[in-house]
Amino acid sequence: RVMYVAFGIGRYYANHELTHARNRMADYVGRLLPRRQVVVKGPRSLEVTVWRQATPERLIIHLANRTPLAHDMPRIQEVLPLRDVEIEFASPYAEPRVSCRGAEGVVSVDGGRVRVRLSEMLEYAAVVVEGR
Repeated sequence: RVMYVAFGIGRYYANHELTHARNRMADYVGRLLPRRQVVVKGPRSLEVTVWRQATPERLIIHLANRTPLAHDMPRIQEVLPLRDVEIEFASPYAEPRVSCRGAEGVVSVDGGRVRVRLSEMLEYAAVVVEGR
């Protein structure tokens, strides 16, 4: 399936950060996919990037706390932590070995789905998924 959007909605959102553009992009993705690849429960300031690394073979989910924006950095004295972040995704491996970097995480695997709950994270954390 494919959907054509007649203007650069991603660029528009990146330049103006208007919530209606963000919501529209999420709606479009939701219409195209039968199920979200990664389901994230957390604030909108949490940036999530999924990366498949070839060597060593593994899946890395990068989590960045974008609460302080780059143009605000001279005024930022501290980064507020994000709490109760939850991530759910399909495991690429039959028996995944999941670890968390940069934050403490509670991991559960059920029926090929991986769920990770981070009670608190600061600037950056990662969830690393490897086969056994």
